[in-house]
Amino acid sequence: LDPTFAALSFPVFRPSAEPSWEKGLMGPVITKPDGKTEYHEITILRYYKGLFLTQPRTWEMGRLAEEVAIDAYSRIEERRLNYIRHDFQLKLRSATRDELANHTGESAGDEALAGRPIILPSSYINSPRWRKAHYLDAMGTVHRKGAPHFLITMTASTAWTELDLRAMGVPTGPQVPKKGPGLIARVFKLKMDQLLRDLREGKILGGRAAYVIGVVEFQHRGLPHCHVAVRLDKEVTVTDVDKLIWARIPPKKMKKLRAAVLAHMVHGPCNNLKVYKPPCINEDLRCEKHFPKDFSDFTTIDEDGWPIYFRPKGEKVKIMKRVIGNKRVELEVDNRFIVPYVQELLLRYNCHINVEFTTRTRFVKYMFKYMYKGPSRALAAVGQEGEEVDEVKDYLDRRVVGTAEAHWRLYEFPMQFRTVPVKALHVHLEGKDLVSFNPDKPNPKAIEAQTTELMRYFDRPKGAQFDNIMLLDYYEQFLEIDKAVPGSVAHPDGKHFIRGRKQGERICRLHYVPNGLTETFYLRLLLLNKPARSYAELRTVEGTEHGTFQEAAKALGLASDDSEYLMAIDEAAEFMMPSELRHLFLSMLVGQQDAPARYIWDNRKDILSEDFIRQFSSKKSAYNEALIHLSRLLARHGRTLEDVGLPSSFDHTTELSREKSRWEVEEAQRDLDAYVLKWEPQMNPGQRVVIDTLLAHFPELERNWARTMEEQTGLEAHKILLEDQRSRPVMYNLDAPGGSGKTTVVKLVANILR
Repeated sequence: LDPTFAALSFPVFRPSAEPSWEKGLMGPVITKPDGKTEYHEITILRYYKGLFLTQPRTWEMGRLAEEVAIDAYSRIEERRLNYIRHDFQLKLRSATRDELANHTGESAGDEALAGRPIILPSSYINSPRWRKAHYLDAMGTVHRKGAPHFLITMTASTAWTELDLRAMGVPTGPQVPKKGPGLIARVFKLKMDQLLRDLREGKILGGRAAYVIGVVEFQHRGLPHCHVAVRLDKEVTVTDVDKLIWARIPPKKMKKLRAAVLAHMVHGPCNNLKVYKPPCINEDLRCEKHFPKDFSDFTTIDEDGWPIYFRPKGEKVKIMKRVIGNKRVELEVDNRFIVPYVQELLLRYNCHINVEFTTRTRFVKYMFKYMYKGPSRALAAVGQEGEEVDEVKDYLDRRVVGTAEAHWRLYEFPMQFRTVPVKALHVHLEGKDLVSFNPDKPNPKAIEAQTTELMRYFDRPKGAQFDNIMLLDYYEQFLEIDKAVPGSVAHPDGKHFIRGRKQGERICRLHYVPNGLTETFYLRLLLLNKPARSYAELRTVEGTEHGTFQEAAKALGLASDDSEYLMAIDEAAEFMMPSELRHLFLSMLVGQQDAPARYIWDNRKDILSEDFIRQFSSKKSAYNEALIHLSRLLARHGRTLEDVGLPSSFDHTTELSREKSRWEVEEAQRDLDAYVLKWEPQMNPGQRVVIDTLLAHFPELERNWARTMEEQTGLEAHKILLEDQRSRPVMYNLDAPGGSGKTTVVKLVANILR
């Protein structure tokens, strides 16, 4: 845009009509030690960063300055995306080395050399590929070092004293920043860095962090927050969790902690919809965060692996809550509405800082999938039918940017962080590595000079320390550097030097390869299990060079005819969701006619049905739901479950049939029995009267009705009424205060009848 456009867009912000950034804007003179001077061109990012850090109007003009920040960052991002589109997609192409070697065209514009356009790359922050790459890196860390023990969510607080610089003794004046999104972003960055240091040094959770993985996110009109996954260098028991994590209101003698809990760690409360309807209430008038929680006399882990924290039936506290319309209402809360926290973290950071204990590895991928879900995006985009997908345009059109994120990105703060770096290595067949080139000015020497990690691994230096080392170990134990240092070894390519890693660690992972790419799949399998210096050496087993990597893998005992399918699903299950695994299974069934469908299903049905197993009490019902999904996927290809050899499914068309299939199975009956045996003895006298009154309509149950004389008298009177009403429908209205156990009573009656 023209540099005068900003003054026309925001005349109040630029009353003197001074121009904004333009290409070629030079910065101040830099004098070097030798007396020479230099001018440096100022980028658009550095221009706006300096503007918002030094100009009082950026914090004096409130909402107008926030709009300027959003406009500034939008300009920066659009400029970056235009660079990718016009410089990368128009000037650069990629093709395999074999494709370029077979090219015989004389013209620079020959279609055979056109190659593939480079789309929105994984190096672009917050792009879909960026998020997926970091998600896979996180799962690679979990695979190597174990699942995290804790998930911490920290949200910035406007109550931080650091946001009121005048109250801290800073002299008043126009140069003192006021509380706003820019200052909040800078203070939150300092707090987040301190949290990371505390975790690494072992000051908070009772042990040093083996690894920390964090992601920063932003609310539309709210505050920045971060999700942090932490694994300690020791095992964590339920006893440790009980001592560390609290989910209750502290006693009155702990004044500071009690005030912090009531200020930052109360959810809602969302049980009084007559006063106001909080955003956590869905269409069914239920809390999406599953509050209020049940009271609990001790900390334990339920059968699904979720922690149940100690929540005693303590006192009820009245708090003031700001609701829609800026009104303040008085609401009552107890321990059921307290978000889990760690005392020392809450007191140290004085903000909402939720700490959850994670127990099962299979939940980790859901957690990281949530952490790397990415920024807000519009749900729909407009385009012509059949139009080629432009990833850059799609990202730009659907992107939603808020004030908090605009300031964070203008200050060049990181969007994610981890303490253990991860390096992803590409796997490719010989001659199938991708190289980049300019179709208008192809440079054979530049193309030939491009190498990959795999090629440099094959060409690594000679020596005992390099001879019998596998690909992942090579890049984890050694560093490739551009200059020679003491102790380094020259690489045969003449460009790199190799030296051992002296401090820190790095995790390496190989890019996932679906089993449909048969030879690449087995090449990857061999690289994970065998050192080599060439493709031919990888195919050689006990002195015999096999014709394919598949034959070599089978000769080495790494795979059999059918096990490759199970290996493919097992590896994909480390980072794919169950629905994605079923699509992978579908690709095996449709793309490979000899895929043993029934063998795969019988051996991996738990993995393929994992999401439904979490929803249904019966595994049989979960398997049926997964088969229904597979049946619908196969129908798009004109196939049925019977065609591929899978068991038939019962597709429910009525609610009654769905409920019958859900409960009329042996596993469900066992679950019902366990629920009744657990909860029926815990009912209080009032609840038992309700249960017995309802079940008195079913004399075939042969229950032992009376527990006390008082209950006996009440039930005898009610049975007289029942004699006249047995043949007629009866409706009861169960009315009781919130938290008195109405849901538990109704669920217990339903399970007894089932």
